[in-house]
Amino acid sequence: MSLTPAQQKKIRNLYESHTLEVSDLVKIALARSKSDATFLQALRAEYAWPDDELEAGDHVIPWGRWCEVACRYIHGGPAALGKLGTDAKTCLDYFDYCVSFLSSIQTKESVAAVCQIAEATPPQCAKQIERPTLQLAEAFNLLLCIKGAPKISKATEKRVRDYLHRQFDQELETVERASVFDALRGVGDKTSLELLEQAEDLPEPFEDERMDAVKAIKKRIAAKK
Repeated sequence: MSLTPAQQKKIRNLYESHTLEVSDLVKIALARSKSDATFLQALRAEYAWPDDELEAGDHVIPWGRWCEVACRYIHGGPAALGKLGTDAKTCLDYFDYCVSFLSSIQTKESVAAVCQIAEATPPQCAKQIERPTLQLAEAFNLLLCIKGAPKISKATEKRVRDYLHRQFDQELETVERASVFDALRGVGDKTSLELLEQAEDLPEPFEDERMDAVKAIKKRIAAKK
């Protein structure tokens, strides 16, 4: 259902009062109304929404980028963000935004789109993105390890798990490794347990992450028997 004139006015007022949030755009995008995309693009043009986080030396919310992501979602769903976040021409500008946007929408389609981003981001792009592993692992954690997690196919589950397993061989910062451990709680199997049992405990404040993941995966495996 498209936004009513009153709802459009509310969105405009939220922006003008500096209280508009990304979650407001997510809610609009979920309706998948093309007229709402037109409305958002009109706001983008009217208020000259910035695409960058820095404007004249000041930190600002890059509403232009969030608007583009929301509109792509409206027109093409999660798969469109998977493409936007991996295309060689757009991944540097939109990787972060696509992953973040998808992580707030707990559907199997969102999980598949994040998998696509994890698997298909061009290497030259991934090297320039800040902590891509952290962003992707946190997205899988938000999508699959908290209340409301969607039921995903075994094939998708394996895609997530394989990505997380590959990170054990990478040189990661502690916070990135902790996020990988956390995300495995939602998809881990016996191989995950072996990897975790071979891994070392992390320093504070992540010293409990490894064993918490082990316990969660053992519980998950037991529940399937």
